[in-house]
Amino acid sequence: MVNDDKVYFDPEYGRQFLDVIQDLFYNASTHKGGNGELVQKALRLITEMLDRKDPYFKDNYNLFADSLHDALEWVWKKPVEVTTTEWQETVISQQTYADRKNEYANRLVLLPIGQVMVKTPSGEHVMETDVPKTAKEQRAALPSIRKRVLDQTIRDYCKSRHAVEEEIRKRQEPPLPPVSQHYTV
Repeated sequence: MVNDDKVYFDPEYGRQFLDVIQDLFYNASTHKGGNGELVQKALRLITEMLDRKDPYFKDNYNLFADSLHDALEWVWKKPVEVTTTEWQETVISQQTYADRKNEYANRLVLLPIGQVMVKTPSGEHVMETDVPKTAKEQRAALPSIRKRVLDQTIRDYCKSRHAVEEEIRKRQEPPLPPVSQHYTV
C-alpha cells in the first residue's frame, strides 16, 4: 500500500500470504491437489501488497508468479520429506543376539568365491579378491599339499587323546599333603 511515497505494510496481508504459501507447498508435496484456488489467492494477496504505480509492477508480479509456479512444480516432482509430529504406530522387530549372529554367519558363508567381508571403523564392506589362476597340474596337486600341511600341523601342534586325558587326570588329583619334618634337638 503506497500513499504519498510512504510504504504502509499491513502485517495481516503478510500472515495470510504466508499461510497460503504454506498450504500450497504442503499440498504440492503430498500430491493433494486443489492448488488452483490457493495460487489465485496468493497472486491476489501479492497484488495487494505490491505498488501498482511502480513502473516495474508487472515485471515483479510476473517474476513472482513464474517463480511460484516453478517452485510448486519442483516440489510436486520431488516432495520435501519432513518428519511428522503425529504419533505413528510402527512395528519394530527386535532381533536377538543369536538371530543377528546367525544372520552374519549366513552372509559370510554365502559370499561368492572371490569376495570377502571386512570390518573397518567406517563400517562393513564386501571386497573383491584376486582369484589365483592355477594350472591343472597345480589344482591336481592340492589334495597332496593339503595332506602334507595337515600331517605337519598334527605332528607339531597336536597331542594324542591319551596324553590329553592323562594331563587332565593329573590336574584333577587332590594335592599331596605337605610333609612335615621333625628335628630332634
